[in-house]
Amino acid sequence: MGSTTQGTTNKLSFGLKLGYSSGAFGQEFVYSTIGFFLMYFFTDVALIGAALAGIMLTISRLWDAFADLLMGYISDHTKSRWGQRRPYILFGAIPLGILFFLVFQTPSLPPMEKTIYYGIIIFLVWTAFSVVTVSYCAMVPNITMDPKERASLVGVRQVLVIIALIVIGGVTKPIVALFPTQQIGWGNVALLFAILVVVTQVITFFSTRETYSAEKVTGYNLKDSYKMVWQNKPFVMLCVALLLLYTVTVMASSVLNYFCKYNLQNEGFISIALISMFGLSALLLPLWVLISNKIGKKMVYVLGLAIFGCGFLWMFFMNGTDIVTWLPVFILLGIGFSAAMLSIFSIVAETIEYGEWKLGVRTEGILYGVYIFTMKLAASVAMLIIGFGLEWAGYVPNVVQTQTALNGIRTLSTIVPFAILIAGAIIMCFYPLNEKKHAMIVKEIEERKQTAKG
Repeated sequence: MGSTTQGTTNKLSFGLKLGYSSGAFGQEFVYSTIGFFLMYFFTDVALIGAALAGIMLTISRLWDAFADLLMGYISDHTKSRWGQRRPYILFGAIPLGILFFLVFQTPSLPPMEKTIYYGIIIFLVWTAFSVVTVSYCAMVPNITMDPKERASLVGVRQVLVIIALIVIGGVTKPIVALFPTQQIGWGNVALLFAILVVVTQVITFFSTRETYSAEKVTGYNLKDSYKMVWQNKPFVMLCVALLLLYTVTVMASSVLNYFCKYNLQNEGFISIALISMFGLSALLLPLWVLISNKIGKKMVYVLGLAIFGCGFLWMFFMNGTDIVTWLPVFILLGIGFSAAMLSIFSIVAETIEYGEWKLGVRTEGILYGVYIFTMKLAASVAMLIIGFGLEWAGYVPNVVQTQTALNGIRTLSTIVPFAILIAGAIIMCFYPLNEKKHAMIVKEIEERKQTAKG
């Protein structure tokens, strides 16, 4: 499959955008179900200690430092009649679904063997996730080179991602509650979600085509890839920003289980809170796209972090257990989350062209591999903070908590995310690319290609 300029001029059909975005919809059921609920599942259902669970979830990501980069390298160097990326989405779907199902099972094993079981399965889940999602995310530049079409494609994808978040947040706990025990409930939820994951990846495979691929797919080796990542300074800054944003997102969503169950004394609030946050996020995405076109993606991202942070600060000072009182807080969090999530995934494609412009080699597979790894690293950092934070606060599952434990849960839910978001906003203020510079970079890349052909 050679390079083509078709992807730079053709409008993408809505069917293609929807088909491509269905893949992200399904993948979110793996990533966010694990992010939102696996720590809670380990501590309150599988009865694994909070610190041990946090360590186990963190260690499971260490392999991904290599796996994501390796998968990016492999997809960059793949040539097939289906394209560079699509085969991995198709053939990785079933293993991903099976492994996701297994991680939410509760085998009757002694504590040590049970911990080993979960450690192995979560390790394999993230490996399969790398195969599918690195290829999936790296496919955006293969589909189109038009910045506006990319933004539109990412916008549709993010709408479906947020719809997935609404569904995950809204139905997971209620479905679990339908069954006689949490163990049976979580097993059935995992089966339902696993089927959904497989089906959506198949839809993406058959709905998409890759109309553009880098001409110089053999211009680097795996060892060189580490060096090229570090030479792409805008990409490195964006990865740090993503790490901080996703640490907050996963951390806040996961600790919300404990906050609603123990601080607000109503476990049912978790579904209402997540639906309020993510439902509003989906509705506001078109508005943020318009604002982004006016003031730029970078400014929208910084603005989103500021609003997101204000929501956590407000949450810290809130009292009472009435959900009506808390609803405005969750709405404010949703407004900030919507802006930040849209921008962070729209910006990344710009860093790919920057790398090609600076280094002369197009390596979207490697860069998206690192990007996906950063997301999973963020989840592991969040779990480590939660695990040790709960342990330090004296948390004991399924009992009335001490005031120290309640204060610890509140701090993990509010002040810690607020501080992380402030750091993320400061970093992105120094991000060097904007729409004007990106347009110049794309123009120079095309001029180089025309000169080389001449």
